[in-house]
Amino acid sequence: APLDQAGPDIAEPDGWTPVDPCTMASAVAVHASGPITLDGYGDEWSGACFLEVKTPQDWGDLGANHPSDFSSFAARFAIQWQPDALVFWVEVTDDMNWNDKSGSSIYDGDCLQVALDYGCSGGSEYTDGDFEFGWALTTGGQRTYRWYPGSESPPLGYLVRRDDGAQKTYYEVKLTSSDLNGRAFSETTDLCISVLVNEADGGDRLGWLHWASGVAESGKQPGLFLPVLLAP
Repeated sequence: APLDQAGPDIAEPDGWTPVDPCTMASAVAVHASGPITLDGYGDEWSGACFLEVKTPQDWGDLGANHPSDFSSFAARFAIQWQPDALVFWVEVTDDMNWNDKSGSSIYDGDCLQVALDYGCSGGSEYTDGDFEFGWALTTGGQRTYRWYPGSESPPLGYLVRRDDGAQKTYYEVKLTSSDLNGRAFSETTDLCISVLVNEADGGDRLGWLHWASGVAESGKQPGLFLPVLLAP
């Protein structure tokens, strides 16, 4: 039958509702419905799919140091995608934000790190298509760094906001195609990531919470990153 006559055969039944992508058993990045203002207030994130990172088994332990009460250190994050960018919202519950580092050392204080394996090629070391970035609110102001590829900090769009009253730090960051050496995004893009939040209570890093390992442990292992579905 002509296409214009096929409608009644595939009509949606009464009461049918589309599947909520946030109910899927995987990380889901929703397609951004419009521009996202990087202001650290999250006004454009009500329809995003959030994942929580807050349980003790997510604690990457350095030595014997670890929080005695994980309610004082927890995180959740969400991702939205555009054809030319990924945008992350990360909300960290932490009774203190402390980072007196700069450059490649910002990981050694309170800090967000995001690593991507574009194409999900895996492996036990970084190769073409792999990226690792970090963002921090330091004693010297907001800082960003790119560990891979290269050692230069690209002109990333980001905002880190601290609310001491609520004991929360908010990261809103945008990775554009230019930040990712020309990579673009669609529903068919294979993408694997690791999201990591470092903890330092007034000194150097004590440990971290992560969603997917492969960054803070010994060596870099993109094969341990987890996949993200880019929903329509």
